[in-house]
Amino acid sequence: MNQRKSNIRTIFEVLTYLLIYFSISFIDNPLISIFSLGLWVAFWIYNLYKKVQYRNGIKLNIVIFPTLNDDYSKMTSITLGIMIIAGSLIGYFAFSILILYCIIGSTVGIIIFLNGVLDLPKGWIIIENNLFRINSIEEEIDLKLLKEIIVKNDQITLTNQLGEHKNVNLLNLDSASGENIKRYITERLNHNTISIINNVQ
Repeated sequence: MNQRKSNIRTIFEVLTYLLIYFSISFIDNPLISIFSLGLWVAFWIYNLYKKVQYRNGIKLNIVIFPTLNDDYSKMTSITLGIMIIAGSLIGYFAFSILILYCIIGSTVGIIIFLNGVLDLPKGWIIIENNLFRINSIEEEIDLKLLKEIIVKNDQITLTNQLGEHKNVNLLNLDSASGENIKRYITERLNHNTISIINNVQ
C-alpha cells in the first residue's frame, strides 16, 4: 500500500514538471499560466520543506538510507536547475527577453537546484501499528511474522517464520546507515522477537 503511494507520488512529481510546460504554452492566457506555475512552485517548495524537516530530525517515524540511484536523482535535479537558471540569464542579457520571464525562469531553476542539493536518500523503512514497510516491497509485513532481518551493504533480507525471504536490493549502505536501520527497527519491535543482523562493512 505504501509502495503504491510512493509510485503515485513519483507520477505526481513528473506531472508537476508538465505544469511548467502548460505555464509556458498558455503564456498568452495569464490565468492558466499563473495557475500552473503556482501549483508547481507550491508543490516543490513543500518538498523542500519536508526535506529540511527530516534533516533537522523533526520527522522521526521513518528511517531513510542510501541506494545506488541516489546520485543520479540528485545530479539530474542539480544539472537541470543550473541549466534553467543559466538559460534564463542568457535569455535576458543576450536576447533581451522580458525581465519577468527571467525572474520566473530563475526562480524555477533555483527551486529545482535546491531540491537536488537537499535531496534525501531513496531507501526508507516505516514501522507503524506493528506493520513493517520498506521501499521496493509493496505489501505491508506484520512484525509478528518476521523472524530475521539481515542488513548488508547492498541488500536487506527479510526472513519470515516459514523461512521465506524477501530482498531489497541496489542499496549503498555505510556503517552509519546500517546502525541507524538496526536502531530504528529495534526501538519499534513492540515485544516481537526478531533477529536483526547488521553485516554492513
